[in-house]
Amino acid sequence: MLLWIAFAAMSAIAVGAVLRPLLMSHDAAPGRGDHEAEVYRDQLSELERDRARALISDGEAENARAEIARRLIASSEQSSAALSGSSPAWRRFAAMTVLVAVPAISLGSYLWLGSPDLPPQPFADRQAAPVESADLASLVGRVERHLQENPNDAAGWDAIGPAYMRLRRYGDAADAFARAIRLGGETARRLSALGEARMFRADGMIDVGARQAFEQAAALDTTLPSPRYYLGLAAVQDGDNQRASQIWTDLLATSPPDAPWAREVKGQLTRLRALEAGGEVTAPAPPGPSAEDIASAGAMSDEQRSSMIEGMVERLASRLEEDGSDLEGWLRLARAYVVLDRADDARAALASARETFSGQTEPLARLDETARELGLGS
Repeated sequence: MLLWIAFAAMSAIAVGAVLRPLLMSHDAAPGRGDHEAEVYRDQLSELERDRARALISDGEAENARAEIARRLIASSEQSSAALSGSSPAWRRFAAMTVLVAVPAISLGSYLWLGSPDLPPQPFADRQAAPVESADLASLVGRVERHLQENPNDAAGWDAIGPAYMRLRRYGDAADAFARAIRLGGETARRLSALGEARMFRADGMIDVGARQAFEQAAALDTTLPSPRYYLGLAAVQDGDNQRASQIWTDLLATSPPDAPWAREVKGQLTRLRALEAGGEVTAPAPPGPSAEDIASAGAMSDEQRSSMIEGMVERLASRLEEDGSDLEGWLRLARAYVVLDRADDARAALASARETFSGQTEPLARLDETARELGLGS
């Protein structure tokens, strides 16, 4: 309703501005002509007085009188023309045309180009709308187009990296974080995010590049939990369970009791100690939650954590179905299934690995050893 009132007020102002000169009284023009005629008559009277006092000759007086008369006639003709060109009928016609045309054109243009049927969208409501309501893929596309035009925008690469992670485009995420570091400098969060993207790209394995990124991040900010958490996983992958336990214990000691990542770290310590009780662990533990989830202010639910881990496990299983020559991958997959309480899937994974490495003594021995460690028999 307020919008239409505003439109009406603006239309009235526009129409009034156009109609004002058309509806003004035009008596000013004849008044000017009368004034000029009065001046010329005074000049004629003065001319007669000068002639009577013999200040000018008769010939000069006649010439001056003729010039003044000519000007007086010309002024009268101009006044008449102005009056005839501003007839009341013409002004009324012009006024009615403007009165109808301006609102009609304005309203028609709005109905054609505008969207009067859209509901109101106050700014406060738009700000309160959840980000999840937007199409993440379309938002990423907009940022990608922006970065094509502005490839040196470090903030843009910072923004698109986490979005790639949510879309599971881990290779693109790693490239984005690397560009952000190159353009905006090394920070602990950028380095930690780069290490995480490289780890996810490698199906949970912390390679040399990911490890270096986590180590640099931990050195820059000793209070950031995500790089320290992943360095603990790297230690497990190296078979150094004592170091992993120390890293995670120190992380818990320096974290608030209600920290969102504390529960996950405690769970990893519990699993590590349980596995150590059954024998030395040489394969890496299943990857934990992402750095985005670990370091965020909100806690991760059990369902979200399980969904994240299961997604990684399924990707690892798919890769091994295509190429089963990765012994470490089979061992990691079996351990992950046990952590997820999927013992039958763990036994099936070990059976598939035995078929792949049939006749190879050392791989079969490691598979049997892992089965015993996990309580799956030999």
